[in-house]
Amino acid sequence: MPDTHQQDLVAALHYPVPDLVNNNGINYRDAIIMAGLGLLPDGRRTILDSINPAEELLIDTGELYEHRLTQTVVLSQSEIEGLYISEQQTVFDFLQSELQNFEEIMASYIDLFDLRSNSVLINRIAVAVTIKAQTYIDGATPTTDELVWASRVLVAPRPEAQKLLHYLVAVDNTATIAQITGASDSAIQTRVDAGADALVTGGIT
Repeated sequence: MPDTHQQDLVAALHYPVPDLVNNNGINYRDAIIMAGLGLLPDGRRTILDSINPAEELLIDTGELYEHRLTQTVVLSQSEIEGLYISEQQTVFDFLQSELQNFEEIMASYIDLFDLRSNSVLINRIAVAVTIKAQTYIDGATPTTDELVWASRVLVAPRPEAQKLLHYLVAVDNTATIAQITGASDSAIQTRVDAGADALVTGGIT
């Protein structure tokens, strides 16, 4: 059965992406992520508020591509399945056109520096910072440094988010801008956790 969803008046059609390489030897699944195709302003790659986590992971890794079509009425299941079939060739032609000659271009230092004003990325890091603060507070035996850091973050997470944005950019300095801004929430959390642990363990609170 076609992988179809509806949210409000938008049909979300999920197409499998072939595990093949393009003319520059880059896997199409990787190219989708690098090129930022389907990326939403909030950093997600699906419009669906409710989606199976396993399916969302496939979208986040480029194994599925979400094709979105705005409708004038809510479609029946048979209608949306028919839409999936009729749009399939259009989607595959689009992906091939966009990605067959795609090549990875590493972000310049200017591009990386400009990320400091990317409010969506900073907001996502601020959430990750707040979650890290919670894990320190709820830890079995939190240290004084962990509690001091967590307390400061809970009062004002954005300054720490800005600091760890610079850390994240440094760690991923060989990535493309699309890869950095399109990173999954879990990937951002992993970077934030590592940076915060290093700072707090080193007594930089």
